Amino acid sequence: MTFAAPLHNKSIRFRARSFVAFTLT
Repeated sequence: MTFAAPLHNKSIRFRARSFVAFTLT
């Protein structure tokens, strides 16, 4: 994910959090 651009980094982080929340839930 480091190769991703800083702008996409935020989007990826938000998406990752949503994915984790879905998995935990």
